Amino acid sequence: MKRTSLYYRLILAAALLAWCSGTAHAELRVVTTVKPIHSLVASVMGGIGKPYLIVKGAASPHTYAMKPSDAAALQNAQVIFRVGGPFERFLEAAIKNGNASANVVSMSDISNVRRLPYRTGQAWGTAKHHHHGHKHDSKEDFDPHIWLDPHNALQMVGAIAQTLGLEQPSRMFDFARNAAAVAARIKDLQAATEATVGPIRNRPFLVFHDAFQYFENAFNIRAIGAVSLGESRSPGARRIKTLRREIAARKVVCVFAEPQFEPQIIATLIEGTAVRRGVLDPIGARIRAGPDAYFQMMQSNANALVSCLR
Repeated sequence: MKRTSLYYRLILAAALLAWCSGTAHAELRVVTTVKPIHSLVASVMGGIGKPYLIVKGAASPHTYAMKPSDAAALQNAQVIFRVGGPFERFLEAAIKNGNASANVVSMSDISNVRRLPYRTGQAWGTAKHHHHGHKHDSKEDFDPHIWLDPHNALQMVGAIAQTLGLEQPSRMFDFARNAAAVAARIKDLQAATEATVGPIRNRPFLVFHDAFQYFENAFNIRAIGAVSLGESRSPGARRIKTLRREIAARKVVCVFAEPQFEPQIIATLIEGTAVRRGVLDPIGARIRAGPDAYFQMMQSNANALVSCLR
């Protein structure tokens, strides 16, 4: 509460300073790691500079290799917004060696952001399975797909506005105003998504890997398991056999692939069954980066669920 109060006092002071001095606004140099975070940051910035996106297109942050342009952007950045935890390991050395003075904001560390552990059990893999190439043996190890819960997106938007406002006080009012508009848009998205997925809430489905539990928790739907134990691990013959039994026993309606993974695995899994195949996209691989990307990704996933599970 004290921190929030200080923030608004700083807004008033900065506005008075800007009005009195008439000083031109310097460019704000911001770097983001993945599309959903980039989208929220771009929305809060509202055209006051353009945040740089590192992981573009359908690339995965788990296997991403830094490019010279990425290193240059990091070196020049005032603020770096990332998910945090083990999600962007490629970033650690780059920040340390290239720009140790940048303000690095981990979205997963923001107050009131919900962090969920990976799910365990036979349908998800054993309790100690490797997910994205690492074991579940650290306090920092949690499901990093936090943006798929609109509650978390709202917390992020507030923190983004506060961070940018403290970095550029003369623009605090602008960032706060933009954040309020983005928050209203997220709340509208949440209500619309709840209405969209309502008819399929009790329909069982499988995801490709365990990336959607934040979305599931937010909208009271539930996958019964994952095809793969992680992005870097293709399911073997034994797991395919186990999943086929699970599909029959649980009357699974649809199995969802992801844009960046080979769909032949899904075809093998559902061969000879009436199970349908769909595509869910946890990171916006098929969506153009920009302020609308987060909203398009969430809407697209809701529509894909309904289309396949109806």
